[in-house]
Amino acid sequence: MDIGFEEILNDKYFYGNLVEGFERNVQAFLTVKRKIDQENIY
Repeated sequence: MDIGFEEILNDKYFYGNLVEGFERNVQAFLTVKRKIDQENIY
């Protein structure tokens, strides 16, 4: 079983594109990061 967010599980180049700064990948990552950060606010 794979655990992660949809974009990284379905796109084998997601991480490389994220590191390269591709806007679509950066925005997808930031969206998931915001959700995670909101869940962990004390």
